[in-house]
Amino acid sequence: MDPQGKDSIWIPGLHAVKETLQKGRDRIIAIWVKEGKRSDRVAEIIDLSKERRIPLFVRSALEFNEVAPNVNHQGVLAFCDA
Repeated sequence: MDPQGKDSIWIPGLHAVKETLQKGRDRIIAIWVKEGKRSDRVAEIIDLSKERRIPLFVRSALEFNEVAPNVNHQGVLAFCDA
């Protein structure tokens, strides 16, 4: 499944993505982290995605803006099964 495809939804933001990973409420199929985005919270998301074997991709700001224009994604998006 293409994370950008019509069969997926996305969850934006550090807190929302981390909470979704911790609670397992949605079926996450991929996580995007914006190129150059570094913080302790991002590191936690990366660690959680590795533990759960969820593919993680580093993407450019342009790619983020194509998928989620005018959204405060904080440099993190989780793609879930619709």
